[in-house]
Amino acid sequence: DSQTLNRLIDEFYNHDKGIAIPTYQGRRGHPVIFSIRYKGELSGLKGDIGGREIIDRYPDDVLEVAVNCEGVCIDIDTVDILEKSKLTKKRG
Repeated sequence: DSQTLNRLIDEFYNHDKGIAIPTYQGRRGHPVIFSIRYKGELSGLKGDIGGREIIDRYPDDVLEVAVNCEGVCIDIDTVDILEKSKLTKKRG
């Protein structure tokens, strides 16, 4: 939701870390914010692993932001997953 996203952005800009990750009950989620300094490395990534490779490479540059939104733990990479998450939300 927009509150969660705004909190993540605020925390990112108010700390000196280059990577901000939302967490829900200790689980890392999405979206992850990367500083512009990672642009070159991000553009060279391939496949579904994505930014995880960079996160693992620079653990001291990671800011975890605890949020109260379980939705950050849903990884939506395809339209099919998006549609399933919409159905789950309607039922829930």
